[in-house]
Amino acid sequence: MKSIFFNARAGAAPEALDALVEELRARVGVNEAGPLRPGARSAAVQRMFYATLDADADADALVRELNMRGEVESASIPSERHLAQD
Repeated sequence: MKSIFFNARAGAAPEALDALVEELRARVGVNEAGPLRPGARSAAVQRMFYATLDADADADALVRELNMRGEVESASIPSERHLAQD
């Protein structure tokens, strides 16, 4: 499974963000999408979203597409993290 994180632009209409999340959820290869912390009080955290994708989904293409959307400030694929081993 792959993850994508994206931040909405300040002032983006909540309806537009809801529509974007629903659009992502309807895509083939997207398992889930939504706010990172539903009900958050901080305006900055309210603008953070995520999507989880199938392992074979084209995450790079989705990130490029999200970065072109007017309501999205930035989108990225987080670095993979692993425990260090000796």
